[in-house]
Amino acid sequence: MKGLKRIYKILILSVVLLSSCDSRRIFEQFEAVDASVWSQEDLKSFDVQIDDHLQDYNLIFLLRNSGTYPFQNLFVFVSRQAPDGSLNRDTLNIPLANPQGRWNGKGLGDIKELEVMYRYKFRFPESGSFHFEFEQGMRKEKLEGIHDVGLRVERSGK
Repeated sequence: MKGLKRIYKILILSVVLLSSCDSRRIFEQFEAVDASVWSQEDLKSFDVQIDDHLQDYNLIFLLRNSGTYPFQNLFVFVSRQAPDGSLNRDTLNIPLANPQGRWNGKGLGDIKELEVMYRYKFRFPESGSFHFEFEQGMRKEKLEGIHDVGLRVERSGK
């Protein structure tokens, strides 16, 4: 019985510690890619509610890919629409593998998860709902080996 209570206390403490480590995160979501083939027409969309436009935020592009991806990098077109309708577009060139062919990112086995800082200490121009769209920008119409595309928004540290 004492052993069970101790395990329970350790479990509760672990949950509290892990959740407190991520208190800066205000949004994180992945969208799956159908059959792990990302076509140019398949836009991945995310709506993020920003309540404090005076706060600095980190915008992080998230990706899960496998070894079947045929290139070392990935171009992604990013659209960000503000509540007032204004639109900003950016292009990301993301290195997925080093020159020796080793995949960047974390993970065991064939699937790697990569986090790419898209904007550091970014300040949104106003509060409200912002719409993000990610579009694969490679010359090839369909990209094999892309499993999930995501976005994380977190408050910047001081």
